Amino acid sequence: MKINKNLGIILHILNILKAETDQEHLIPQKEIVKRLRALGINCRLYTVEKYLNCLRDFGYDIQTVKGTGTYLKKDSLNINDAYVLLESLNRANFALEKEYVLSIQNKLKKELNKYEIEELKNKNMLL
Repeated sequence: MKINKNLGIILHILNILKAETDQEHLIPQKEIVKRLRALGINCRLYTVEKYLNCLRDFGYDIQTVKGTGTYLKKDSLNINDAYVLLESLNRANFALEKEYVLSIQNKLKKELNKYEIEELKNKNMLL
């Protein structure tokens, strides 16, 4: 399947924002350009800003702090939700199969960014 070039760039930008940003971890738009160029996508700051606006138009809550960077404000699962879910699994009064627990953890990882995942690993809440 051939993906429209513009759509591909938008999806790459969204993946970067989802995986690596939150309110405490902003990414400068120049860094987004650099990451895209590393993938062989030639673009400029103007292009990144245009695509960020497209994502905003699609309903993504993308915040830009002047002089600092951009992040995706999450309204879905956050690290506090993950703590509650993982703690509930750990305190369950019944035995859970390891594969089931790993499956839940993998699903949680897809909803969290790399900083949240690292924090949970450091607290030995993720395998």
